[in-house]
Amino acid sequence: MIDLSDALLYNVSFVNSDVRNANLSSTKCDHGRFTNVTLHGAALKNASFHHSNFLTSRVNVNQLEEAYDLYRSTLPNGTLVK
Repeated sequence: MIDLSDALLYNVSFVNSDVRNANLSSTKCDHGRFTNVTLHGAALKNASFHHSNFLTSRVNVNQLEEAYDLYRSTLPNGTLVK
């Protein structure tokens, strides 16, 4: 299992990655790109994603609702969070 809990990530790209069941709780990610990434089962509780793009990712909406902040991020359905 990948454990990135409490990580500080800036300008990162995950491409064609399988990070299902990863621990991203309390992670702070700014300008992240999640291209063709599978995030099913990943823990996102209290995570912050600013200016991040999940457009082509496979992630459950309920998981994203666990995140603390999605400021200016693009969700898989194309919605831009303000």
